[in-house]
Amino acid sequence: MKKLLISFISFFIIIGNIVFCQNVSISDVDEPADPSAMLDIISSSKGLLIPRVVLTTDLNSPDPISNPANGLMIFNQGANQENGIYYWDSTQSKWVKIDTKEAELPDQTGNSGKVLTTNGSNVSWLMITESQNLEDVLISGNDAGTNQIVNLSGLGIGISNTNASAALEVSTTNQGLLLPRLTTEQMNLISDPATGLLIFNLTDHKLSYYNGSKWLNSDGADPNDFDEDGVINDVDNCPNDSNPGQEDYDTDGIGDVCDDCTVGASCDDGDLCTENDEVQANCSCLGTPKDCDDDNPCTIDACNPATGCEYTNTSDVCDDGYPCTTNDQCSGGVCTGTAVDCDDGNPCTDDACNPATGSCEHTNDPTNVCDDGNACTTNDQCIGGVCVGTAVDCDDGNPCTDDACNPATGCEYTNNSNACDDGDACTTNDQCIGGICTGTPVDCDDSNPCTDDSCNPATGCEYTNTSDVCDDGDACTTNDQCSGGVCTGTAVDCDDGNPCTDDACNPATGCEFTSNTSACDDGDPCTHTDVCAGGSCTGQMYTCSDGLSCTTDECNGAGGCIYTINAGYCVIDDVCYLQHEGGVIPCKYCDPDVSQTEWTNVPAGQDPNGDCTGDCDGSGNCE
Repeated sequence: MKKLLISFISFFIIIGNIVFCQNVSISDVDEPADPSAMLDIISSSKGLLIPRVVLTTDLNSPDPISNPANGLMIFNQGANQENGIYYWDSTQSKWVKIDTKEAELPDQTGNSGKVLTTNGSNVSWLMITESQNLEDVLISGNDAGTNQIVNLSGLGIGISNTNASAALEVSTTNQGLLLPRLTTEQMNLISDPATGLLIFNLTDHKLSYYNGSKWLNSDGADPNDFDEDGVINDVDNCPNDSNPGQEDYDTDGIGDVCDDCTVGASCDDGDLCTENDEVQANCSCLGTPKDCDDDNPCTIDACNPATGCEYTNTSDVCDDGYPCTTNDQCSGGVCTGTAVDCDDGNPCTDDACNPATGSCEHTNDPTNVCDDGNACTTNDQCIGGVCVGTAVDCDDGNPCTDDACNPATGCEYTNNSNACDDGDACTTNDQCIGGICTGTPVDCDDSNPCTDDSCNPATGCEYTNTSDVCDDGDACTTNDQCSGGVCTGTAVDCDDGNPCTDDACNPATGCEFTSNTSACDDGDPCTHTDVCAGGSCTGQMYTCSDGLSCTTDECNGAGGCIYTINAGYCVIDDVCYLQHEGGVIPCKYCDPDVSQTEWTNVPAGQDPNGDCTGDCDGSGNCE
């Protein structure tokens, strides 16, 4: 924004020139100047920094400014004079500090931003009647646009010739100089304010400046602590009257130094040892002392103003007022006694203390549980105030102990070595040992592999048949297996299929084979008269052959031969003929399907061999 870029510092761009302009606005929010102001500085976070000088010890001396103009304002930052804003009063020829109550500004309602002019007693306003673009006025000369701060011989607004003592002179008859207007809260947010920084305080409607350590109003008051009691205004319950203790007896939020007290009103004096607190004529709060007596002899009663009534327990001797207790004493804030002991040692009486007399009373009670002290009795009960029991039965049912009863200890059992019966059919020769009837185990092994042997304590030995594989000890049986409690096997087959041996079985060794000389058959058809010898069958060899190619020759095993005509052939008169082959007789031929050893007549009307002049007649003759 041009108006931000051309801020108040831009006035110092021009060297030795006097600027004549109207309605100048220096703003960080791009806002035009107020019509009532020749120069309007608008900001919510910054102030106006006027020239800072060091005055001499003599306020009548104009130093360090030569021939200052009447009304010239400066901020003194030296130690010779008190820090603050001063103006030159030419009528008195002295510097005057703007920080007294008498120098307060007049009512400025509707005119925030007005400042004192040259004489400190009258108020006039620096006014600008016409807006003019500051850029149009300031950008001139050799240094135009450089934005550098340079030495200035004099800068005037609304005037052509500035006073030689003024770096900036604003001249008008109908307008004022409008400083930056900030609330106290906004003013406190200015970061690292420069010594002499000047603003108009919208909260107090007064001129405020920074003296190097804190902000002060033009009347010398601290804008954050008007009454300078060390409590800032925002939390001060009486901001205009010093009240550093913030006393507020009636707790209405208004400090007593500026409060109109209501005598007799309820209040709180802060003392918990009083009650019914009321406001007094001097605005103080006063209450009636509180009664902390708790009527308890076992406590020491006191009152602490910070916490109220306090009760401290004691351990004093006391009286709880009850006849059935004795040795009463305080404990834990209570008077407690030890109950009177009325126990007569008889479990068959109910013992009690009579609260009216404190005497013990004993009443027979048949319902009480008791113990007569005799270990040889049981089920003890109260009868007529006496504990009576039934004799204990010490029989433990164990034949191996001798049973007795000791009144002091009860039943006693002594081991013996008597013969006994442990009730177990699987033991024998039973006898008492160490209080236990013990027997020797019965041997139930029947040496039969075909039974499972066991013992039933109730019945004794038991044998259960099995179907297990076994061995009957006979070499002439095989696949032995238990059946019906007996080991039985299948007879071994000793037949070796050899007719030349006699077969038998020896139970001890198994099968045995003896050679014989019986007639036999060696299975060879071309042997005869077969006979056994040395366990083998042997016969006499012979051959069979009819010399014909169309027969198959075989031995019959009895010394004879068998000649079989092959299929498709005929043998007639020891000659081989192929099927349908003609013979030496016309109209006859070989037909194996009819006969393999005889000729067969040629069917009538045929002459396959051409032996007839005509055809055959079917009877084996030519027609």
